[in-house]
Amino acid sequence: MKKISLSLVLMALAFSLIAQDEILTSQNGVPILPVKGDISIGIDAVPFFNLFKESSQAPSFSSPGNIPMIALRYLLDDKRALRMEFAVNYISESTEDSGKDVGSSYGINFGHEWRKGTTRVQGFTGIQGGLIYGKLKSMDNSDNVLYELSSFGIGIEGFLGAEYFIAPKLSIGGQFSWGPTYTVINTDYGDSDTEKTTIFDISADNIGGALILSFYF
Repeated sequence: MKKISLSLVLMALAFSLIAQDEILTSQNGVPILPVKGDISIGIDAVPFFNLFKESSQAPSFSSPGNIPMIALRYLLDDKRALRMEFAVNYISESTEDSGKDVGSSYGINFGHEWRKGTTRVQGFTGIQGGLIYGKLKSMDNSDNVLYELSSFGIGIEGFLGAEYFIAPKLSIGGQFSWGPTYTVINTDYGDSDTEKTTIFDISADNIGGALILSFYF
């Protein structure tokens, strides 16, 4: 009887160890979740959905200053990741007085992420900091410069989100973030007439939500 009991205990222990090491796979046996050493590229999925809509207005991931982002991750282990987000935007649009505004903006974020979950649904939280720089030139209908604006901002924020793996190493998810941003705006009207404005803001990004499609490899 003791031998039988010992055998049952050993079998139960073996099965528990196997269950702990079990890897979530697809029907074809392909691992679904990312692991240590994986890299991901995340892009805003909203524009793809907008192809099926009449309106082009939709929320997107953003850095301080609301610049749409491309997000990169490097998994330090199965539950932690380093993050980097970056964006380059170009603006050229008509104004109400038949003039135009032309400018560009650049943003970058660095952060650390903690992940949780063993199913297709993965939650994550973390903290990141970012920089943003932008320039804007406003012209009248004769291309005369009315004013030039330059801005520099720095911010830090905490974030909370989740992603669902719709296929092996392919997920769709979103996040919300909150934190302070400090921005300095310099406006040059010409003839040595300049104006400096500073803005300190504590607010949430992505209140409208966002959808990010992430590819892990």
